[in-house]
Amino acid sequence: MTFKDVIRKNFFGNVKQYLSFFLCSTFSIVIFFNYTTLIYNKQLIEGDNQDMFRYVMPVTVVGILLFSIFFLTYASSAFVKGRNKELGVYMSLGMTRKEIKTLINTQNAVINGTSLVVGLLIGTVLSRMFQLAILKILEIKNVSFHLDYKSFLTTAVTFFLICLFIHVKTTKRMNHMDITMYLKEDQAVDAKPYQRRDGILGVAGVVLMVVQVILLVLLTSNEELRKNMGFLAGYVLILFLAIYLIIAKGGRTLLEKCKGTSYYTRHMLELSVIHKKYDQNKRILFVLSILSTLTMIFVASPISLLKLSEEIAMMEPNSVEYVETVRENQICSSALSDILEKEKIKEKREIPFVYLSTIDKDQRLENAIPIVSLQDYNSKTGKNIALRQGECANLGVDWIPGNNGMDAGSTVTLYGESKSYTLQVAYAAHDDSFVSKTFPSASVFIVNDAEYKSIYEENKKTRSGIYHLISYEEWKKTKPIVEELSQYCTAKDLPVNSMIEQYEMLKKSYSTFLFVSIVLAMLFFISGGAVLYLRQMGELGKTKEMYQKLVGIGITTKERKQVTRKELQLIYFLPVIFGAFAGTCIIYYLTNLFGGSDILSQFMQTTGKVILAYLASQTVFYLITKRKYDEELNMFKK
Repeated sequence: MTFKDVIRKNFFGNVKQYLSFFLCSTFSIVIFFNYTTLIYNKQLIEGDNQDMFRYVMPVTVVGILLFSIFFLTYASSAFVKGRNKELGVYMSLGMTRKEIKTLINTQNAVINGTSLVVGLLIGTVLSRMFQLAILKILEIKNVSFHLDYKSFLTTAVTFFLICLFIHVKTTKRMNHMDITMYLKEDQAVDAKPYQRRDGILGVAGVVLMVVQVILLVLLTSNEELRKNMGFLAGYVLILFLAIYLIIAKGGRTLLEKCKGTSYYTRHMLELSVIHKKYDQNKRILFVLSILSTLTMIFVASPISLLKLSEEIAMMEPNSVEYVETVRENQICSSALSDILEKEKIKEKREIPFVYLSTIDKDQRLENAIPIVSLQDYNSKTGKNIALRQGECANLGVDWIPGNNGMDAGSTVTLYGESKSYTLQVAYAAHDDSFVSKTFPSASVFIVNDAEYKSIYEENKKTRSGIYHLISYEEWKKTKPIVEELSQYCTAKDLPVNSMIEQYEMLKKSYSTFLFVSIVLAMLFFISGGAVLYLRQMGELGKTKEMYQKLVGIGITTKERKQVTRKELQLIYFLPVIFGAFAGTCIIYYLTNLFGGSDILSQFMQTTGKVILAYLASQTVFYLITKRKYDEELNMFKK
């Protein structure tokens, strides 16, 4: 039999193992290729969504690339490791290390080359449907299907480099292996001796987990602590440290303490098998817990935001807002009535103002501060604040009041057409319901009526204006009104602000966020499930040997299935439990940080649904692996 015959017979003899590696490679190539087709579509890059496809999509592709490197490297490592004993046999029969390398490299080259060709063919067939689906999700129109040769070239070069990296890593590993290591690697003892410090560290992990819940309540209830990003980073690090200690040390301690109990006596076989493999599984359990956490965060957050798009948009105090000044956005009353009265108006307000500059002799609106009379403020809001001559109230229309350095007690000098005005801030608050956000300034000043009249009379010819604030019964029907009004309001610094535009912008932004995060979450989930599957399949040889010995001492098929079921349940569902806990804590923290209690319940409800969906999906992976295990181990029946 020639060396070529050995390669051929070896290939067909291990076709199932090769098939799993081939499918992993092909899947990665198809996903990567389809996303590169979006990046190289000129209509997308040069269209209205160019920012997304120039910046967001490349980030997604990089995420897919990192996933592919991790995924294929692990798949290759598991594939080669599963053949250690077989390679040891070849070496014992006289094959040299060089011939072994040639055998492995030839087979890998065939698999990788075939995967690339098949992946590109499948990607080409699916690319049109993929692009149409993405454009539908993102609500992008008037973009035709396009395939660029750069997509094929980028995919081919990228996966050639990945395969080259795997080849170098595999060759380096094989250079340090000899026949003894190949044949005896499976006989290595998996469990390390239990030490007392394992129990101490395991208890510390449980204590840290409890502390995390207490910290979560304390940090989210205190605004200053909640907004400190250092606390957030520290919280996440301690959270993952607690999970690691529980998995690595707590699990070992629990298994050790079970010995000598009646529970251990009743479940001695499955607990012995789990204990034997725990050391090699604890690292993968921790990594999968992190992947589960990221998956839940990447899915629950954008879905929650997308569902809340309407509620967030409705936080706008008015359906339509625009600013008219003596120089900009002038619309005659009859034309304005024709535009605004196309839908039923619930409330309409007009608030006069005059604007002063923070820089002397500066006419630019970007450096201007609107000034409104105290009477208008009190009458429109129902409040009753009092201001003396030379005092003002600073109302922030942005998220944070006083973000221009004008908190209560501050003194500011503003400049008009011919003179300056020095005002002391007596009152500061966040209030975006009184005036429009369309003016460039992030805040507005309220002064008493006498002072306002004086400032207004001196600046009304060049620096006066009116806030137009309109609320409609059905704001979702106001898009035609906003579009027509925008044709008249052409001032760059004074655009029309509307609830419907905010809603559409939020929906589009959150859809994009959802699209990117779902892709990454899907890759995290698939990589986690595939890693578990490949790990279990890679250890199938050792498992067969173990059950062959157990069958010899009387274990039944029912008992064998019970052992494998408990073992698989541990490694498939324990990461989901820890991931659900960590993901919920982090989402709760982030929701309080960026959104507040108004949207907390919606985020938590969505997180709960995501956890259930993740659990159901993981159950599918578990059932597939369990069925495969049972099929392979059915040879040992008794």
